[in-house]
Amino acid sequence: MIVVESYAMIRPREFIQFASMRDISTEIDLIEGAVEIAVGDCVLVDTRLWDYLYPLWAYLADSVSKLRATGAGSFRFPDQPIQVEFERRPEGGLQITVSGDGENRGVIAHESEFLQALRSRGSGFFSELSTHFPAERALIERSWKRLLRDPVGSLLADVPWEERVDKRQSSAFRQAERVVGRCMNTAQRERLISDVAGRRLSFGELFSRAERELRGGQPGRS
Repeated sequence: MIVVESYAMIRPREFIQFASMRDISTEIDLIEGAVEIAVGDCVLVDTRLWDYLYPLWAYLADSVSKLRATGAGSFRFPDQPIQVEFERRPEGGLQITVSGDGENRGVIAHESEFLQALRSRGSGFFSELSTHFPAERALIERSWKRLLRDPVGSLLADVPWEERVDKRQSSAFRQAERVVGRCMNTAQRERLISDVAGRRLSFGELFSRAERELRGGQPGRS
């Protein structure tokens, strides 16, 4: 399971999910918070490594754009010497390494699954941020577009959907299709993948979201 979650720091060392924020009384570059990134049992970054949240996501988006174009990308945190590096590995693997806080942490993820999680949760963050800072929407969208940018002829959306989710998620989708009695069409599946990728959800929650998507739409082809 890959988890990507944004948190805002509301008091010293006290965090809430960024999507729960109702009022932001500081400038866009000064929102303090953290981006949790976990791959399986390996927590690469969490709220212990908090920083300025929007610049952190902007740097992350830049590094992902470089990864897609060249096979490698890296960035440093805005206000501390934390280094995050991405390097493409054979057979669809992605080496992720975090260093600079006294220990090195690394893991190999499936690149397409990781990018899907990062894009889905990053798009959620940038969308929420633009509602709080409508005057800065053009600035926010520049980072958002970099996060979603693909090289010509290498669209993430063209990767088979089973490679952009984990086995538990795909099993929940299939179970919902069996229960409802029809397969999702492409639009339904893409909405669902965007909804669940990068979230910490139980199998039951995944199944319920898939079932709602199926019952709310029309029969389609797998």
